[in-house]
Amino acid sequence: MSKDIPPPLDPKEYPSVRFWTAKAFEAYCNRLNGETDGLATQERRRGRRRKDEDNLDRYPYLENADATLISWDLVVKIGQKARRVWHVLHDVGLAPASWGKANEMAYTYFNSEMLNVPEFHFFRYCDGNWKLTRWASKAYPSWAHNYIKSKIPVDSKAARVTKRKHDILDDVSLFQINDEQNEGNDIAHPPNAPEPIQDASTSDATHTQPTMVFVDPL
Repeated sequence: MSKDIPPPLDPKEYPSVRFWTAKAFEAYCNRLNGETDGLATQERRRGRRRKDEDNLDRYPYLENADATLISWDLVVKIGQKARRVWHVLHDVGLAPASWGKANEMAYTYFNSEMLNVPEFHFFRYCDGNWKLTRWASKAYPSWAHNYIKSKIPVDSKAARVTKRKHDILDDVSLFQINDEQNEGNDIAHPPNAPEPIQDASTSDATHTQPTMVFVDPL
């Protein structure tokens, strides 16, 4: 059973948080779009940037109470925890096609599991839970693609072979009765087809039943 979702925090107790509202973050993004380097999310640093710093730039709204960005290790832990929760939802048939289509039960369970992790306290530095919702909306499509949506294209070779088999099996003209069962070399047997079951009461060593023969048009 999931825990209750923690109550909202008072923004007055966290004056350093830059993006308490989604509107404030939207204004920040719009301001960046007008800059030469639209990928920058902090003041330009001198020297060569580390890879984890570049990755953190993707989540400028995930900030600590002092407005510093959370660590990359925490970003990794968020993904690991979220995937476990989504797997649970998938197992019980509640994983949505997209996070925006999550029903109330799935949404509540996910929020409860994520927001009750002490290390993820920074998700609560906002109103309306928009930070966790935004993160999930960005991360969920990749997970859903791997575990919900089909990986086989409609026009793939496997799909064409399957369709051909179905078409052949639906064509009654490709079947005929063969009374010469012993001439097994002349009989084409469909691949993976189950062996016929003989009735012990009617089977006889000197009598053979007619068999259904599959003729491959190719």
